[in-house]
Amino acid sequence: MKKMKKIFLLFTTLTLLISGIIFSTPKSASADPSVFAAMVMTHAKDACINNILSVPTIPELHTSGFENSEGEEETSTYIENGGISDGLLEPNSYPDIDIFRDKFAKSDSGSKMVLPLGQFMNAGYCHTFKGHMLNSNGSKGTSVKIGADDKSQFQYPTYPEVLMDIVMEVVNGTNVLNCTNAAKTRCTKETYSKTADQKVRVALESGATFKSANYQSYHWVVVSAFPVFN
Repeated sequence: MKKMKKIFLLFTTLTLLISGIIFSTPKSASADPSVFAAMVMTHAKDACINNILSVPTIPELHTSGFENSEGEEETSTYIENGGISDGLLEPNSYPDIDIFRDKFAKSDSGSKMVLPLGQFMNAGYCHTFKGHMLNSNGSKGTSVKIGADDKSQFQYPTYPEVLMDIVMEVVNGTNVLNCTNAAKTRCTKETYSKTADQKVRVALESGATFKSANYQSYHWVVVSAFPVFN
């Protein structure tokens, strides 16, 4: 009986630990952006402005023998001397490096889409973050002057995965494609995004003409996304 009780307590403890990790992902953070906005802002600044995608030492904490809902073994990381206290994992102390990578999706019409991380190009997540999230203040309808242009700001900064969700809601939410050239290689779509809770315009460029050859196999490269206030 005592042995069974110990096994039950161990199982319960590990289950709670795994649940805490799973439900503290950036995806769930988007459900309560007011709580996580500062954390997202810090991580995105590191990735897009300071060009830091990871911290120097990230040992792994394995939960062997337990599987997540997709059948993959669940592993987590923590930061040595930062985000760790007495050997206990502190969820969200730093996002997994996979968070800040190119994101991919397929539209309802079958178009292959890519959102580049874009640290060193005027397109993709970092381009959007610096132009339309860096000055987010929790309010809708905010714009700031950057250079000679007024840049509309999202209500909150988001991780690349959430921005891709917003992009796909717009892409799939309207059949209207407005193109700026006869070849129809640079176009925009605009409609309401449930995730952003406002109208958003998405700027796209054909993968075949995009300046980076890495994306030629994609129908569309996401250049930018930003709120529209009209």
